[in-house]
Amino acid sequence: MLRYTLILLALLVATTSAQAQDTTSHPTSDVRTDSKTPWADTSARQRSELEEYLKSTDWPIRVFGLLRLERYSGAEVQKMLREMITDSAWQVRCFAIRQAFRADMTLSQADLSPNENEARVIRTALRHGIVIDNEVINRLATKLLKTKNIDDMMLGIEIAAASGIDALKERASKRVITLIRNMNDTVTVVVSKRLAALLGLPNKFSNAREWNQWLYTQPKTIIFPPIDIFKAQTKLELPTLVADMNVDTFAKLIDYMDSLKQRDLDLVIVMDATSSMIPMINQAREGVDAIIIFLNDISKTMRLAFVAYRDHDNKPVWEGHRFTNEVAPIRDFLFNLVITGGADLPEAVLEGLSACRDLDWNPYATRQIILVGDARPHDADMKKTLVIADECRENGLIVNVVHIPMKLSPQERPYASRQRHEAIARHNQLTSEAFEAIANHGGGRKVTLGDTDQLVPSIMHSTLQEEWWPVFDEFYEMYTRLCR
Repeated sequence: MLRYTLILLALLVATTSAQAQDTTSHPTSDVRTDSKTPWADTSARQRSELEEYLKSTDWPIRVFGLLRLERYSGAEVQKMLREMITDSAWQVRCFAIRQAFRADMTLSQADLSPNENEARVIRTALRHGIVIDNEVINRLATKLLKTKNIDDMMLGIEIAAASGIDALKERASKRVITLIRNMNDTVTVVVSKRLAALLGLPNKFSNAREWNQWLYTQPKTIIFPPIDIFKAQTKLELPTLVADMNVDTFAKLIDYMDSLKQRDLDLVIVMDATSSMIPMINQAREGVDAIIIFLNDISKTMRLAFVAYRDHDNKPVWEGHRFTNEVAPIRDFLFNLVITGGADLPEAVLEGLSACRDLDWNPYATRQIILVGDARPHDADMKKTLVIADECRENGLIVNVVHIPMKLSPQERPYASRQRHEAIARHNQLTSEAFEAIANHGGGRKVTLGDTDQLVPSIMHSTLQEEWWPVFDEFYEMYTRLCR
């Protein structure tokens, strides 16, 4: 408990510091500030437009309207927030609870939708201090704790941890202990980030062994952080970019979101599946559901395909999964993917990119290819690879490239010679140049990543105009926290 008290104190100090020091400006916003405009002092046109956004048939636009409301104060604003807490879309209800909490509104179970039974809304309500009938919490959490579905089980643990029911927390504690003891690296990829956040740990562990080592140091019962920590985190956050941007920029953003909702999106990830790429493949495994669900929510339709390539001496040289808008089959494909090879540095990029031509593309969709790797094509394949990139562009397929610079492993690093360091640096330079050429021929762009956590945002960036990347990064971060 002392650890959680210190965390809470640190959050409170950080809140004061952030409010006192942050004067950062953003390309899509004014300088962030906590000052609010009374709703009555807002022009009739602005009030009318925002009220229309809150009635949009597209729930992401309604969410952006909710975030925009933080710019204003007054009884009318609180009335609109209360109405959105019973919105038809559970995602909107989650965001509305958050926004009402930030507006210092006192909410009770009576403010929720009648017979609210969406687990993610219940979790959000509990984490923001709304008192919910114990019978409702017990029934929902117990059902989720018993399931074999890992996502639902984690949701049950999170609801139990946020409840005030000691017996339920004890059951959730036992479930966490069993989960960690039986954890394999596949399960670790799916739950690690959520489990670390739930337990108040600063860093997620990368494999099952590290989680078991942590468990060995803990008491017999896992103590969950008090919900005051989650509430303090919400209070700590500054107003969003959406709240701070000027009126004209916000109108442009809504127009852009309208255009996204009119498009069909076909996206294929083409990824190196050799041993050095394990951290990135794990990121794809962890984030594939968010990629599909989030992009589908902001598009008219969204389909994702996956192509994994290796090298000529690692059969099959490539394998893939056809386009789908369902999470389960493509997640199964990724977790069953055999990762092997990579002894020599160049890989079968040509075969991976070529495989994209045989996919069942929607000719009316926005069509994007994301090539992800840490090694260039073989020299003998480079010209053919560029020809394929040209053909893709000519047929309306945009080829973007994500370069993952190769690094020495932690085990190798202390003993690596100067020649080895120089060889890796040379390899990264050649790969960067080759990937830059592929992106240029494919009509896309190349980005370089140093952090595995940036893979999913980088994939999403390829589908969005660069002007709006900061806005959608912020939206995505809040979305995953409230809606996963």
